[in-house]
Amino acid sequence: MKNFILFTLCLLTFNCLAQIDCNPEFSYPEIGFCNNEGTISPIHDFGGQDGIYTYESDNGGALALDSLTGDIDLTLSDADKYQVTNFVETDSCALDYTAQTIEIRKDITPPLIEIDDFNITTNPWNCLGDFTMPDPIITDESESYIPFSLEGPEEITIVSPNTASNPSDQYVVFGAPLGESIFTFSATDPCGNVATKEIVVTVINSVLNVYPINSSIAYINFETEIKNIFAIDRAAVSPGCALSRVEISRETDACNVLGNTTFDNDGHPNDSDNDPDGGAYVSLCLQDINDVDDNGEQFGIVSLRIRGWSDTNRSGVINDSLDINQDGDFLDANEVDHYGDIWHSVEVRKHPLFNSFTCPEDITLNCDQDFTDQTIAGQIELPDSVSQSEISVTYNPTLNACNVGSVEASFYYEDILTCTQIITVENPFPPFDPTSVVMPNDTTYTNCLNLDFEPPTWTGGPCDFIGYTEDLDTFDFVSEGEFKIIRQVTVIDWCLYDETNGAEGLYTGSQEITIIDEATPTPFCVALSTVVSDQFPVTIYAIDFNVGSFDDCTSDSNLRFTFSDTQPNDDPYYISGFKSSSLDINAEDITDGQLNLDIYTWDEAGNSDFCTVSVMLVTSTDDIKKDILNNVNFPNPFYEETTLEFITDQANDLTISVFDVNGKVLTQFTKRYTNGTHTESLNLQKLPSGLLYYKIESEKSSVIGKMLKI
Repeated sequence: MKNFILFTLCLLTFNCLAQIDCNPEFSYPEIGFCNNEGTISPIHDFGGQDGIYTYESDNGGALALDSLTGDIDLTLSDADKYQVTNFVETDSCALDYTAQTIEIRKDITPPLIEIDDFNITTNPWNCLGDFTMPDPIITDESESYIPFSLEGPEEITIVSPNTASNPSDQYVVFGAPLGESIFTFSATDPCGNVATKEIVVTVINSVLNVYPINSSIAYINFETEIKNIFAIDRAAVSPGCALSRVEISRETDACNVLGNTTFDNDGHPNDSDNDPDGGAYVSLCLQDINDVDDNGEQFGIVSLRIRGWSDTNRSGVINDSLDINQDGDFLDANEVDHYGDIWHSVEVRKHPLFNSFTCPEDITLNCDQDFTDQTIAGQIELPDSVSQSEISVTYNPTLNACNVGSVEASFYYEDILTCTQIITVENPFPPFDPTSVVMPNDTTYTNCLNLDFEPPTWTGGPCDFIGYTEDLDTFDFVSEGEFKIIRQVTVIDWCLYDETNGAEGLYTGSQEITIIDEATPTPFCVALSTVVSDQFPVTIYAIDFNVGSFDDCTSDSNLRFTFSDTQPNDDPYYISGFKSSSLDINAEDITDGQLNLDIYTWDEAGNSDFCTVSVMLVTSTDDIKKDILNNVNFPNPFYEETTLEFITDQANDLTISVFDVNGKVLTQFTKRYTNGTHTESLNLQKLPSGLLYYKIESEKSSVIGKMLKI
């Protein structure tokens, strides 16, 4: 709502002077203020006339005019538009007036920041984006220019403008990571109104620089040399944050080398499926030297096209497409790998020592001769300025397993290939005679220790490469105490055998090995064992007293245990699933609290030996029986779960524990029980098999029982 205040300018003492302008022309601009106080300077110049002025207001607004020539302080209330009326005296001192309205607006609107999201590419050397941030467009009611600031993620470096490190007028950003980063512009107008604007800058991986990295001169060292120039030795790719690959081809071919003018066959310009090296290298030769320089020396220029690939979509595969945003196409940034080509010229010249090295003539050696021995294969002929110690030789053999084939010997001077020699390796000896193979005879062992099987034998020539392999099939106990091993032996002639040519070069035979187990097991028992129980009979198990018995032929897990020399299969107390016999002990069996027992250990052949253990019986005292009575568990033995049954003569908190023969507690819980008979189911599936004890304990008494998990 706009209010008007009419100010009447009353001149108390005024003479009708001719110099007074009765009709001054007011030209007041629209003036904005930031808050409830402001200054207009000046409101109007009345020619230096001062006076006392009054005003009228219809809304209570206040405007204090103390001088028509100085600043006027304004205090705003509800009014935001004021009308100032100037009364002056014309001729005959008649009053006339001129009125001017001044609109005063309170500025509460923040500036408007305008800038759009944009994309940049990674720099050529790493996976980061470096760029100059464009200035936003900022508009505001009070000022034509509003300063602004820029903030971004902590890992990104932002350099302010007009500083020692950034003398430009714009913000510079370093190290923006691949993907989206959010930056925030902030601007504050003179009235304190703040505006912010977030933009998203997306860093994409689309930079690919291919650049030469090696010398542009290649030397031909001898007349027939084919010199290979590899792409990875001549150029590199700066792929930012992607896997890269380089390929190379020639513009024209003077060497008649297949694939010299093509890349690999991946469906791009200058590709071919007839390029055996897949664009990895090109070949140069003496025919490339076709010009003479100003010094009369022969040379040639060969143009090479080097192609660099970048794994733009970061799939780990060069030259593929990946629908990153799952929109059904491969048209978006970073979805298709891309490549770039550069041209690189290489200068071809004859080496200064061209044709001054003469390799030894190609030679044929026997397979039993050392082709690296230059006294046999020959030495290179050198110019007078070079000694044999300055020559290095590398050998590239293409030989089968019997050392037959060819070897390329390359002679180098100062790492420069000077010439090559081909060494042919032959086998002049008769071929391997398979009838010379003798398989080992059948044999019998009386124990299972140190079974040292004899190898097959044969007669071979100096270049034969013969070996053998074997497979063992064991047949357990074909009769009491006896088992057999069938040994399949295969002799291999590696000069003939190839896994693709079937059985050629393979010669097989077998050996029957009989083992008669006549040795007894070695028993080990605990010397003294204690049985705790309040009830009879007490059941014990022979296997519980074993502490490491072993046998030469029978594994520990297959040993059996009894309390007598009766074969386990004939022992009525033997439990086959538990590999142990049981024994019930009555009170009358105990003499002076102790019972001596023989523990027999049996192997699979029926051999046995025994050790003796002393068993002590400990019973509970009368005090222990006061509040826990008649405890028992069933079934016993058990597989996974057993149930305790016990009687209490009063309500009590009881702790039930299960522990092993070493006293280690395996499970434990405490529960409140009332007076009477109780059952408690114990799921002991996760506990190991063997002898276990349970204990039911109150504050003043306890009972212990034994159980067997099988």
